[in-house]
Amino acid sequence: MHEMREAIEYASEWYEYGRNSKDPTVRFVMYWIAFNWLYSEIEGDGDKWKIPEYCKKHHDRLSKYNAFGTQAYEDLVREPVMRMERTTVRATNSYLNRRLREGTSEDPIADLLLTIYQVRCNLFHGSKKRRNMRDGILVGASATIMEGYLGKLLDLD
Repeated sequence: MHEMREAIEYASEWYEYGRNSKDPTVRFVMYWIAFNWLYSEIEGDGDKWKIPEYCKKHHDRLSKYNAFGTQAYEDLVREPVMRMERTTVRATNSYLNRRLREGTSEDPIADLLLTIYQVRCNLFHGSKKRRNMRDGILVGASATIMEGYLGKLLDLD
């Protein structure tokens, strides 16, 4: 676990690097690195556990950004984000998509960030293609939403 001041400093650097890029894929990756620095304050194993815990702890700051009325949100939840492993495709995130679309999520911010986490996993470990239109939309939408949340978490806007 890192000291919080250090994590904020590093997260801010990655956030600014992302903001200075016009490429949505670069922006998304830089924003995810920034967010990863921030949620590293949560002890435990597994990002799927840490992200919701971080969201609970920082709900007030995260809720200052309303991603849910944006075009980026609509683009992200229009269809479930599939778990795209190199050998298998699974609809493991369809429950997140359903809860978000139906308004039944107990923590919609955490569910949205877990959906974005799946986009990140697909990009890093799975099969995202720069020329695939849906992949481009998902990465761009994820970058836009991450920028909004990071701006609030880092008190930059």
